[in-house]
Amino acid sequence: MFRHDSRVRTFTRAICFVGERSKDQNHKTMTYAVKLLKKEKLTHDVIGLTLERPSNYAFSPGQCTEFILDSPGKPSEKAPFSFTGLNSDPALHLALKTTPVNPAINAHIKTLKAGGEVQISDPRDNLLYRGPG
Repeated sequence: MFRHDSRVRTFTRAICFVGERSKDQNHKTMTYAVKLLKKEKLTHDVIGLTLERPSNYAFSPGQCTEFILDSPGKPSEKAPFSFTGLNSDPALHLALKTTPVNPAINAHIKTLKAGGEVQISDPRDNLLYRGPG
């Protein structure tokens, strides 16, 4: 899943931390319900996810997607996560670094199982790759 590729810089430079909030919580974007294909522990505090790719879903280096985390009886929470694969990959690859900032989100991520469904947003322009230098 997280292979070395000369076209992509190492994924650790672009990890969004679990618990960071979008600057614009009221920003209206399209959301997609997608299947979680694979979940793996990459390090003690980084989780890798492979998600089904929605049709016509495209992103640029540096962009993130927001997970919409629903819990019964509570308002939805959103948390941004970085893409770690290529836009040309058939599935979406994400790296999630857990932090103590938001334990509720960490707990929700730990309950996710392969085959389950998650919601993601359109790609967000938190960071954009503009070329070398």
